[in-house]
Amino acid sequence: MIVARVNAGLARARDAITRDGHFTSNAGKVRKRVGRPNADTKKLEAARRELAKGTGVLKTAKLVGLGTGAVQRLKRALALS
Repeated sequence: MIVARVNAGLARARDAITRDGHFTSNAGKVRKRVGRPNADTKKLEAARRELAKGTGVLKTAKLVGLGTGAVQRLKRALALS
């Protein structure tokens, strides 16, 4: 029963996006896609700078206010490029 209600809500949001280009969340925020919003670009840039200096993942995450998983993804991306 709960799964059906959750799926119905997601379908309603996807329909609204298809129809209007956005939907309003229960918190009253206008969203353009379903899912969690991306991290703040200023925080991501600050984390990139810290990682480039050689700061560790945990310290970088604490300094810029991001999660450790997000910082690990940035570090992996920097290593690949």
